[in-house]
Parts: sequence; C-alpha cells; structure tokens
Amino acid sequence: MVSAIISALLQVGFVLIVAGAVYFAMRRGQRSFARFVGFYPAPLKAIAAGLALGLAATALILIVPGIADLASERGTVAGDAAKSGVSASVVIALVIAAVFKTALSEELLFRGLIGKRLIAAAGFQLGNLVQAVLFGLAHLLLLLVPAASVGLVAVMVLFTGTLGWINGWLNERLGDGSILPGWAGHAVANLCAYLGLALMMSQGS
Repeated sequence: MVSAIISALLQVGFVLIVAGAVYFAMRRGQRSFARFVGFYPAPLKAIAAGLALGLAATALILIVPGIADLASERGTVAGDAAKSGVSASVVIALVIAAVFKTALSEELLFRGLIGKRLIAAAGFQLGNLVQAVLFGLAHLLLLLVPAASVGLVAVMVLFTGTLGWINGWLNERLGDGSILPGWAGHAVANLCAYLGLALMMSQGS
C-alpha cells in the first residue's frame, strides 16, 4: 500500500510539475493555476454524467472478452492484484491506483493541460479531437503487456480515445471547463474494472 501511495504521488506530482512549468511560461496573470488546468468545482449534473459514463465503460470492459483479458494480463494493475490475492490492503492500493495514479494524473494531463491549450488555440472541435487522439495513442503502451495482440490494442486505443473525447465534451460543455466530471468517470471506470477483473481472476484461479 505504501508503494502504491508513493507511486501515485510521483505520477501526479510529475504531471503537476510539467503543468506548473507551462503555466508560469504562458500565464498573463489573469487566472489561477487551478483554472489553468481545470481543477475546480463543476455542476453536479456534469459529475453525475461522468459517473454514469464511467459505469458504462466498466460494463464494456468486463463484458467484452478481449478487453477484459488484456486488462487483466500479468503486469497490469488488475492482474497483479489478483496474483497478490484480493485483500483489504490490495483494495486500498487499487483505489489509490485507480482514482489518483491513473485517473487524476491522466485527466490533469490530457483534458487539463493538453486539452485546454489545444481548445484555446484551435477551437473546441479540433482541440478536443486532438487531445482524445493523443490519449488513445498513449494506450499503445499496452503492446508491452505479455500476450497483447496488435488488433486488441488497436481496439483499446479506439475505445480509450472515444472516452477521452467524451470526457473532454463533458468537461467543457457540461462542467464549465472543470476536469472533475471526466475525473469522476475515469476514476469509477478504472476502480470498478480493476476490482471486477481482480475478483474474477482470483475466483477463477
């Protein structure tokens, strides 16, 4: 659990350092760092929509056999959790990994730092599309997972890219520019998927 906390702090901290450097390089004194990355309160309806999206994404991950298999391979969060055995400490580690290490750091980076800069420069449609494409392409790292196939990773790139676009839309169109709706959905999807896959694997072993 301690290692999970340290890993999450390092990943979120790295993103914040990068975002902070860009902020101080670009800022004109008209807004705070929180506004710059979109980390401020959002309407409850937008957060609720994000949570609903997260649950729908979880259902797809758990139902589609190929995606579930890839997401629970050795070296993945769910795969390693199942191998360790699902216990209270493992569940806490999964919560930290799902909510902070992956969801918060990725939302800050892709929808906050990158997305907002692209939208400001190129408009919502193109900016949101480009950040979503970049987010999807980042999941090419799944090719490093043992037994991952090119076709399945391509599906995951398309799947995550689509979710990235929807998160950007939720944030900018319903969330008044806050990344909290996207973070809520991302965190729920990750957490439910990690827990579901880890439980399925531990019971099947």
